[in-house]
Amino acid sequence: MDEDKPKKPFVLEIPNLEVPLTDQKPLKAGDRCPKCGEGKLDYDGTLSLTCPVCGYKESGCFT
Repeated sequence: MDEDKPKKPFVLEIPNLEVPLTDQKPLKAGDRCPKCGEGKLDYDGTLSLTCPVCGYKESGCFT
């Protein structure tokens, strides 16, 4: 192994992301769509936040 090689932390890079992930707040029903900016997010039958304009979906998990 390369013990004298400097260790770098893992960094996730997403191209074309307007707002850094660390600056984003969790989305909720009624927020503007982060993809198209036109629709308002609302929950669908599977409890996913969905944009009625562009079809963007954000799923989560409830316990």
